[in-house]
Amino acid sequence: MPRCAVPLLRNILESADVAIMKGTPAADLRFGHDTHLIRLLALMQIEGCSNQEADMEKFHLAWQDYRVSPMGANLQIIFYRDKKNDILVKFLLNECEVTLPLKNKTAPYYSWKEVKTFLAGVLEYSIQLLLLLLYLSVNHLLSRSVAYQKPVGNKAIQFFQGKFLTASCQPAVVGTGEAGVFCQMAVDYF
Repeated sequence: MPRCAVPLLRNILESADVAIMKGTPAADLRFGHDTHLIRLLALMQIEGCSNQEADMEKFHLAWQDYRVSPMGANLQIIFYRDKKNDILVKFLLNECEVTLPLKNKTAPYYSWKEVKTFLAGVLEYSIQLLLLLLYLSVNHLLSRSVAYQKPVGNKAIQFFQGKFLTASCQPAVVGTGEAGVFCQMAVDYF
């Protein structure tokens, strides 16, 4: 699931902004397994890494993991500052130039502002989708309850599998971590 890469992409964007503000040469290196890289590439919609195919007979045409993540796979994000102080960025996947789904006459070089706006939109969409899935999961749990339901503000108190519980129906993002986006959801048994 590409959305598992949300915290990593957010950290990349934040680290890039810090390095750009400092104005000195910098390198920020990350190491991990191929699954982390594949998820990041799919989330970023890097060329050839987020293809979709519903027909299993054609799946091999849309997705070749050996091209995306061979042994020693890597993604390089290279930043350039021109004389006007504009920041350009280029992406290399396994030392080959790749593109983003952005309309740009200078591809594979992109304006950092445009890339950052695009990737921030990807992050926001992914977080909203995670919240929607969490909300649907909570509602599914509450719909399976039996015998008792009483709304209390934005919470519902229900009798479920022999216990009373409360569950917030409006989860909110409270932070991020290595494992993904954490959502606030109170489920108390009493």
